[in-house]
Amino acid sequence: MSQPVSTTSTPASKKMLRASSNRKFSPSSTASPTAVSPPTASSSNDGSLTEMAPEDWKVVAKLPGNKNCIDCNAKYPQWGSVNFGILFCTRCCSGHRSLGTHISRVRSIHMDSWTESQVKLMKVGGNQQCEDWFAKHGMRKKVGHKSKYDNETAKLYSEILLARAEGRREPTSLKDAERLNKWNKPIELWNRFMKEVEGRRHKSLMQQFQAISSSSDFWLVLYICALVGWSFLVFIAWQYHP
Repeated sequence: MSQPVSTTSTPASKKMLRASSNRKFSPSSTASPTAVSPPTASSSNDGSLTEMAPEDWKVVAKLPGNKNCIDCNAKYPQWGSVNFGILFCTRCCSGHRSLGTHISRVRSIHMDSWTESQVKLMKVGGNQQCEDWFAKHGMRKKVGHKSKYDNETAKLYSEILLARAEGRREPTSLKDAERLNKWNKPIELWNRFMKEVEGRRHKSLMQQFQAISSSSDFWLVLYICALVGWSFLVFIAWQYHP
């Protein structure tokens, strides 16, 4: 037959309880909550990601129409679309996100990181400029996000904005934009290759060659140069062949 459990405290247990209650709190003895660190800057193909500088934000905020949301006219918009260089409010942010990044790449002005090329797009854009473009092509102002931004008129505007930010000739149509983008790719490749060469000037010649030759861009540039040279030789031989 089991013995009943005694509920009375012994002198030893009272002494242990008194010692534990008098023990001082030590922060190191308890599990501290993990602090949430801000997003770190990472690298991308078009530049390193950093928070938008206050001076850049001042330029963007002063553009015509940027004091209000482009979609609902709410004040103090804090979200932007890189593709169109426009600003909108938090409520309209979900509508732009639903379109996908290939149509409207959404970034928070103060919570997200920005590349240098993205900041340039915001500087050459502006809400009023985008609205004027849509009005010029007969688009009504109060339409849904998909009807407003997922069409050829909006796509051409984003291509014009990209060319303006990069200092290229602005396309007149989507076919023209596609052709210009094809011609612009070798130029971008060459510029990226030359930046790698400039960054390795402090190294010896052998180290420079080893570092550059390990890059895929080096062999692609070499292949293009060889192809152009071979085509030139064939043309000369065909032109002056008796």
